[in-house]
Amino acid sequence: MSEMQEIRRVFIGCILFCMYIGYCVSAASNRAALDLIDNGDYLNAYNMLLDENSKHPDDAETLFLLGLCAQSGNIASLYLKDYLQKHPGGEHAVEVRGLLMDYYSSAGLLITAGSLIETSYSVPDMSSSDLYKSALYKQQLGEYSEAMERYGKVMETGDSSIKVWAELGICDCLLLKGNYDSALSGYKELIDNYSESSVFPFALVGISETYRRLGDTDKSGVFYELYRERYEMAPRNIEIEATLLEKRSIGNEQQLKSLIDVEYYIQVGVFARKSNANTCLKKFRNLRHSARIVDFREGGKTFYRIIVGPYSSEKEARREKTDLERSQGEKYILFIQ
Repeated sequence: MSEMQEIRRVFIGCILFCMYIGYCVSAASNRAALDLIDNGDYLNAYNMLLDENSKHPDDAETLFLLGLCAQSGNIASLYLKDYLQKHPGGEHAVEVRGLLMDYYSSAGLLITAGSLIETSYSVPDMSSSDLYKSALYKQQLGEYSEAMERYGKVMETGDSSIKVWAELGICDCLLLKGNYDSALSGYKELIDNYSESSVFPFALVGISETYRRLGDTDKSGVFYELYRERYEMAPRNIEIEATLLEKRSIGNEQQLKSLIDVEYYIQVGVFARKSNANTCLKKFRNLRHSARIVDFREGGKTFYRIIVGPYSSEKEARREKTDLERSQGEKYILFIQ
């Protein structure tokens, strides 16, 4: 062996040794961060992983763990998307896609969530949860027949926690297709069978909206008033209320104006775990912001939205949003109630 070949061999050996040492150090850091995550200490885990990511930005395990413990769903999604771009066939690829789907769904980006499902799985391979999200995706696109077919497949799985939401989805599609008699029958069946379920208020509004489209304002009003009485804090349906006011000849411009007056909030995080939501809430309250948690159901799961506000105008909310993004280094969205 020539002297040059020997030097090359030693040089390559040194490189491989350094890479091995770096791998061991990275693996140890990831294990320590995972222990912190298991103990609920997401902030320290996140800071540890950020340091590791600066040294090894392409490490799959680090990106995955960053996606798990980032306190903002928006920031978490950045690491998860980075993981899929760099490691599409990686060990955690399936779980990463699932986390991204949950994030997009909870953020109200149902088309984005559904699109991710469509490109990740074929229909026969979808779980009942993914089938449901895929059906929502088709419904958002206006492909109601295909959405109903997928909702039907969800009901065939026997998953009771999501089956009732699929039934509601079918009713909504029937309403949107103009099959009002079938929609009414389906909504009433939901009310009869699931009076204690979280789909109940949606069924009440569905019946009210169906009667509104049929021109029967009296019946629409009966079901809508029941909805408002039982769920005082639930979102109001502006179209139904405007129709009821108009029909009752309440020509008070101030009352009509109150229907379209809204409050603006800044959504600073959406979380599947309440502990993460509480951490985010505490952070913004410590910054002297008026923040609160709003929980909601999506796809049979409970999510927790952190909002800051309210602000009386969109201009004021956007100005505060810009200031928050600049100070926190994150992107937020406006939330209207």
